[in-house]
Amino acid sequence: MGGRAPDQGQPVPPIADRARGAVQRLRSDPRRQPRRSRRQGTRPLRRRYGIALSAGGAGAFVGAMLGLRLAKRLGYGRAFAASLILSTGLPLLLAFIPGRGLQYGVLLGAIQFLAGIGLGSANVLSVTIRQLLIPRTALARSNGAYRTFTFGVLPIGAALGGVLGSTFGTTAAVAVGTAGIALSALPMLVREVRTLETPVTTAA
Repeated sequence: MGGRAPDQGQPVPPIADRARGAVQRLRSDPRRQPRRSRRQGTRPLRRRYGIALSAGGAGAFVGAMLGLRLAKRLGYGRAFAASLILSTGLPLLLAFIPGRGLQYGVLLGAIQFLAGIGLGSANVLSVTIRQLLIPRTALARSNGAYRTFTFGVLPIGAALGGVLGSTFGTTAAVAVGTAGIALSALPMLVREVRTLETPVTTAA
């Protein structure tokens, strides 16, 4: 009736066949290859980075086991000072780690592990002093206030780190953050703390 009749000589392929053909064309499209290869190339890097960060937790476990033994050998105050230097001083090197890829991951993991040892040891030694100095009736409130202050400032630091990183770069942001951590430990390195032989001396 004036319209063109469909071509009966070329049957229309089924919907499933057309869908498979479209998928194959997308897979063979050269414009999609670089994007897919970049995603695949970042997976090993992410795995190495995660392993390097987990080294900090392993170091903290080792430090918690060694803290009191270190105090018996060096004296309580000197062991506490050494633990603080490890946990807050070593991260200063994070902004200056050379290399890329595997080399960077190994160095990052080593720093994280050693700093974690200091952190685990310092936590054990500091909690012991607090439990001896603070009356039992106030332990829960003091620990709650300590945790609130410690973890309450984390969102503020995260926001400031994001601003610094986007403005000056990640290296500068890491340098400023680790410098702040190191400075926060200075009040605990006074002579009265460093010369402690046992935590009982503090309680007395």
